[in-house]
Amino acid sequence: MQFFGLNGVRALSLISLILVFTSTILLMVNNIKAVNHFEANKGLDNSTAPDCDYIECVVSWLHA
Repeated sequence: MQFFGLNGVRALSLISLILVFTSTILLMVNNIKAVNHFEANKGLDNSTAPDCDYIECVVSWLHA
């Protein structure tokens, strides 16, 4: 299978590497937003927020 050749494989490798780094950066940004939101509203009586102690609840609440 010499459809791509070595340069094609290198190009696919670089594209996949860029996609992995991009998704990792986006995931870190979402996690930082969730932690900041959790810390900012820790002491507030927010009746719309779910009753939980875990960051995962805040992340699911932000995406709702």
